[in-house]
Amino acid sequence: MHNLDVIQEEIGLCFTIDRSLPGRGYLALLQKAVQYADRAGFSFAWVMEAADVKQNPTIIQSTLSVQTKRIALRGQCLSPDRRDAIRSVEDWSIVDNLSNGRIGVMVAADFDEAMNRHVAELRGLWKGESVKRMNGVGKEVELKVFPRPLQKELPIWVCMTAAHDETAFKKAGELGVHILVTPDLHSAEKTVQYRKAAKEQGRVAWLVDPGYGNLSADGVNEIAFKVDLSWGEARVINCLENLAASLKSMNPA
Repeated sequence: MHNLDVIQEEIGLCFTIDRSLPGRGYLALLQKAVQYADRAGFSFAWVMEAADVKQNPTIIQSTLSVQTKRIALRGQCLSPDRRDAIRSVEDWSIVDNLSNGRIGVMVAADFDEAMNRHVAELRGLWKGESVKRMNGVGKEVELKVFPRPLQKELPIWVCMTAAHDETAFKKAGELGVHILVTPDLHSAEKTVQYRKAAKEQGRVAWLVDPGYGNLSADGVNEIAFKVDLSWGEARVINCLENLAASLKSMNPA
């Protein structure tokens, strides 16, 4: 059992999905696990798909949004080559309304001009700005998202990897996105670069295995425990129960 009462970070979960999982089985387990996390007091739940999983994340999130009451729900935003930004924002706006403003999204951390445009367009559409697109008869029209989301700002995250140096962390801060990083890739220098560029507004989350040891680090706002749904129901639920017991000791009734 973790001694979570010695740390100040928010505690949440990151559920991973891959193609080895049978559709009906993993979906039922995911729903059961996220509902449990909501009742147990975890702050957030990520649903992360492997690269070979090609589905619309908002379909899963819309289901979870009406089955939970308080936990923040986060998922991947499809890249513009797979789904137009206006469609992505409209889908996530619906989930934001269903969840009463509890969603957050992750975008690909390429840190190139295409990423800058994508993030800017997502934010603009979320705030009610219009974009120009060609309609079915080849005429340019202006489009807006409906329904409007509840949150004023779209929480955007990126997952930092070994390929990202201090310059990339600085770019993440300049772009105003939050970062998810594993402890082995986290360093004080990188965090300082990120924090300075983000003007102290960005959030840093650690992505860790349930058995990871030292959970306290400067500049970290959140701890996300990885839960692999391929473990099967018994192991997943046991893991959640152990983490929940630690969380309860951190926040006794």
